[in-house]
Amino acid sequence: MSRSSLAVSKKSQASSGQPPDETSAGNVYTMAEAARLKGVSYHTVSRAVRRGKLPARRLGRMALISADDLRAWRPMRERAPLKYRRREPNPDATPALLDLASEERVELAERLSLLFEIIHGAASDLPKEEFLSLLADRMATALDLRRVAIWEFAPAGERATRVAAFGPAISEIPEAAATSEAPALAHAATATGPALLDVNEAFTPDPPRKVKRGAKVFVTPLRSGKRTLGAIVGDQLGNTLALSAAQLSLAQGMASQAAVALDCARMQAIDATHTERLESAHRRLLAVVDQLPQGVVIVDAPNGHLILANRAAEELWGAPLPEAGANALGLADGKGTLFARDENPLNLTMSSGQGRIGETLMLTRADGSRVTVLANHAPVVDAAGRIMGAVSVLQNVAQLRALDRAKDEFLSVAAHELRNPLTSLHGNLQLLLRHVQKDPERAEDATRLEAIISQSDRLAQLVGRLLDVSRAELGRLDLEIDNADAAAIVRRVVDGARGLSTAHRIRGDAPESVLVTWDAIRIEQVLTNLVGNAVKYTPGGDVVVTLEEASGDLVRISVRDHGPGIRNADKSNLFERYVRANGDIQSEGDGLGLGLYISRLIARAHGGDLTLHDAAGGGALFVIAIPRRADVSGTIQLHSTTPA
Repeated sequence: MSRSSLAVSKKSQASSGQPPDETSAGNVYTMAEAARLKGVSYHTVSRAVRRGKLPARRLGRMALISADDLRAWRPMRERAPLKYRRREPNPDATPALLDLASEERVELAERLSLLFEIIHGAASDLPKEEFLSLLADRMATALDLRRVAIWEFAPAGERATRVAAFGPAISEIPEAAATSEAPALAHAATATGPALLDVNEAFTPDPPRKVKRGAKVFVTPLRSGKRTLGAIVGDQLGNTLALSAAQLSLAQGMASQAAVALDCARMQAIDATHTERLESAHRRLLAVVDQLPQGVVIVDAPNGHLILANRAAEELWGAPLPEAGANALGLADGKGTLFARDENPLNLTMSSGQGRIGETLMLTRADGSRVTVLANHAPVVDAAGRIMGAVSVLQNVAQLRALDRAKDEFLSVAAHELRNPLTSLHGNLQLLLRHVQKDPERAEDATRLEAIISQSDRLAQLVGRLLDVSRAELGRLDLEIDNADAAAIVRRVVDGARGLSTAHRIRGDAPESVLVTWDAIRIEQVLTNLVGNAVKYTPGGDVVVTLEEASGDLVRISVRDHGPGIRNADKSNLFERYVRANGDIQSEGDGLGLGLYISRLIARAHGGDLTLHDAAGGGALFVIAIPRRADVSGTIQLHSTTPA
C-alpha cells in the first residue's frame, strides 16, 4: 500500500469509528489521534495511558500508541466532563498529522522533539559548556553523524576555539586555530546556512587522500543577526553522508537557536565582568573616601536622604548620621543660627546646581557641643546632567588652625634667620659698589653690582612680608603708634612712586596737614603697596591718592586707578594670602600675593579697615578708613581675616 492510499485508509477508518485493520499494524498514533479513532475524549485516553491500561512509548514530550495496542484497548465508561466528551467521532477535526504516513509523523515528531530540547536548553540558562555539549549530542542524533565538534569564534572572527564535541575528536582541525587556516571554519565564517563539503575541501589533508564515494563533511555556521559566532562540523568518519532537505532545515533551526543562546551567554559574561569591575571600583572608592581626614556626606535628590557618611564625618558629629540626611544634620551658619529647610547648604546645592566653596558652618554634635567647619558643597549629576544629589566635604577648623599655627611659626623662624645674612650681604654689597664706582674703567661692574643690590633689596622685602604675616598670625606684629601727619605720609608715597612708570601719572590730593596717631611707617607701607599695584596691573592713566577727613573721627585715604577694574568673581578672595591683585592665585611673576593681605591686617590693627570698590567711570578704588587716634594695645591680635 502506498503512503497516499494508507493516509486515505486512515481517514476512512477515522470517519467510521473503526480501529485500524491488519494492514496498518505497524502504524503508531498520538493520544489525540487515538481519541478521535476510538470516539472518546482526549482525557479518557490520557487517563488510560497514565494508569497503564493503554501501552504507549515516549518520544520527547509526546506519547505514541501502536495500532495493535489501540485495537486491543476497550475504553471504560466515559467519565470526562460533559463538555469534553466526544461520543461520536468528528472527521472534520482530524489533525493534519493523520494525512502523513506513520513513519513521516514519527520522523517529524522526532525532529520537533530535538528542536524543542535545544530551545528548552537555551531558555533554561544552562551553563554554556553544558548547552553546547547537548547541542553536539542532539545534532549527531538528528543528522546521524558519528562525530560532531563545535568551535566558537573570537569577537573579531579571526580565531576559533573548540568548545564542545561528540564522538571521536575531529583531529583534522586544531582545538585552537586561525579561522583562515581551517577551510571548514573559513566556509562557516562566510556562509549563511548548512552545507555538505567534500572531505578534501573541508579538511585539506596534505597530501590529499582518497575518500569513499559520497563521503561528505557537514558544516553550518552559528549566526546571530549578521554576526557569525561559531561553527558546527560533523561527519561519518569518512563514510557516505547524505542529508535530506528536512534534516538540513532542522540543523539550521537548531543552529539558529544555539547561536541566540551563545550570544546571550556572551552578553551575560560581559555584563558580569562589567558589574564586577564596577563593584570593585565602588569598593575602592568607598575605601578611599572612608580614609579621608575630611568629613564627606552624600545625600540624594530631592529629599536629601543620606547615602554615605565616612568615618571622619561620624567623628565630627560624634555619632552615626541620621538617615534623614540634609534636613537632620543640625547645620548652622558661622554665627550659630540654624538654617531653615530651604536655606540648608545641601538643599541649596541640589536646587541650584551650583557648588559652594569655603563656607564657614557650625554643626551640633550628639553631646550638644558645636564644631566650626569649613565646607565645600557640589552637586552630583548623572551622564544626562540631571542632579542626583549633593556632596559636602567638611574640614574641622580647629585642625586647620593648628596646622596654620605650625606653618606660621616655621615661617617666622625662617624669615627671622634669613634677615641677618641678608642685612650683612646688603651692607657689604654697598661698600663694594662705592669702591668700584671710584674707578671709571669699572662702570660695567658697578652696573652689575647695582642690579645685585636691587635684587637683594627685593629679597629683603619678601622676607619682611613673610615675617609680617607670620607675626600677625601669631599675634606678635608690633605697631609703633605715635603722632604723625597723614598728609605728609601721602606726599611721601606719591613722591616715591612717580618714578615707577612713565605711562602713569601719579598725583596726590590732600589737605596741608591732618594730624593723626598712627604707626606712620606701617600706613606708608600700605599706601605704597596700593599705589604699586595700581601701576603694575593697569596699562596707564592717572593714579590718584586722596586724603580726606570723613564723618566722625575717621580719616579716609583712597587710591584710585583708571584700569579695567577687578572682576566680581575675584573680589571675594582678593584679600586672602597668596592671591595676586588681579585675583589669580600666586604662581609666577613678582610678589607673593601677600601685599593686600598684610595691608588689610595693618588697617584693622589700627581699628579701621581696607575695602575695595568700583570707581565711577571705571577702574578700582581701594579705601583705607582709620580712626584719627588708633586705639590699639600695640600688637595685632588676628583671629579672622576673611574679607567682609
